[in-house]
Amino acid sequence: MNRWHELLAATLSMAMLTAGNAQETSGEEVKPDAPVLGTPEELHKGMEFTEGPTPDAKGNVYFTDIPAEKIYIHRPDGTREIFMQSSGRCNGLMFDKEGRLWACQGGEGRVVRIDIETSEVTPVADDIDGGPFLSTNDLVLDAHGGAYFTDPAYWRHPKSKVDEAVYYVDADGDITRIASGLKRPNGILLSPDGTTLYILPTGERRLIAHDVKAPGKIGPGRDLAELRSGGDGLTCDTEGNLYVTQPRVRMIEVFAPDGTSLTSVKLPGSPSNVCFGGPGLDHLYVTAGAKLFRIPVNKKGQLPCMVGPGTVNSDDGSG
Repeated sequence: MNRWHELLAATLSMAMLTAGNAQETSGEEVKPDAPVLGTPEELHKGMEFTEGPTPDAKGNVYFTDIPAEKIYIHRPDGTREIFMQSSGRCNGLMFDKEGRLWACQGGEGRVVRIDIETSEVTPVADDIDGGPFLSTNDLVLDAHGGAYFTDPAYWRHPKSKVDEAVYYVDADGDITRIASGLKRPNGILLSPDGTTLYILPTGERRLIAHDVKAPGKIGPGRDLAELRSGGDGLTCDTEGNLYVTQPRVRMIEVFAPDGTSLTSVKLPGSPSNVCFGGPGLDHLYVTAGAKLFRIPVNKKGQLPCMVGPGTVNSDDGSG
């Protein structure tokens, strides 16, 4: 019997080695330089519904608690403090190159800029077709002083006159509707070089990509990836890999720039949005229900305000 067990063990070892070698030579194995996500660490809890994480240049991460109408700061030393109260149900946040905090102020149906020193709020986009937006949700700034933002119908401002859509507001305040007909357009992001705009419609199981022709001008949408459930928020590393939250399956899934699924990580809550942050920009900060999590990753992000200029058509005067 002992000899039989030895032969069986040798046979199993050989089979496992053969399978391993086959995986290494196939096109489906995890590449050595693929993103690797560590174990989620709970940083803060006790809030109502967190959203909109974004880093500043000092290693802080700002995020919102929508129902509580608060904006918080997570400091590099692990502490949390309130930056703003009575925020107007701010959702998505992002800093520009001047250090001003842009926000989707969903309760007011508008996009605003917030002065970090004084907390003064300046409207950026607050009128469309003679009324406010529905409930501005998420935004991304480009290198030309403008912003792309989503406006889903999770809550409809009583004075709004529009249906859910995606918009662009340029540096002069002119607003263009760039996409419509989507079910709950939610997360929005530019590629690191600014040539591709990504949109996540939460009511659909897909990640959509548009070529950026010029500021506020995009090509037809193409389905980049099929998701396991509706997505919410997303971020990317410096290599263009996309980190997409999927709340219903409590997961962040990572896609290569060509839409190939690379890896995923489960969370003990439903993730709404995600950003790279911290002093090294090498951790994911994830808002999930009443909590904020941090996940180590072997990739780095960039400050959102450092997105590239993309492809600009000099004939259209867009600069």
